[in-house]
Amino acid sequence: AEDAEFSAKVSIDGRNYNGSGFLQLDKKGSHVQWYRENDGAAAEVSLVIRHSANTKSKNALKLRLNVNAGNQNKVISLSAISRPRRQWRLTSVPIKLQPGANTIRLTAVDDAGPLIDEVSIVVP
Repeated sequence: AEDAEFSAKVSIDGRNYNGSGFLQLDKKGSHVQWYRENDGAAAEVSLVIRHSANTKSKNALKLRLNVNAGNQNKVISLSAISRPRRQWRLTSVPIKLQPGANTIRLTAVDDAGPLIDEVSIVVP
């Protein structure tokens, strides 16, 4: 996630994360966004988010998922984790990629957002 465009703090204060750190989406409006080119036809894919919880979080964490500037716009919930920053969970969300350029953005809807380690697209 730290290789994408983002407005969040990069942290290394944890364990078992991949890459050089993870993103703390713990401020309302903080986001991670990236571009995905689709050379084929429109396709249903899975957006897989590897996440953990902020230490303030006890309930489900909410993110706004936006694909292609509102073409797909919904709030998703990520489960809280009992050992934040040490345990990570995968959540899969179905999205539709259009032919050509696609922009995917995850935005925190409050100040108790998740920690994002990785985001990947899985094509069935």
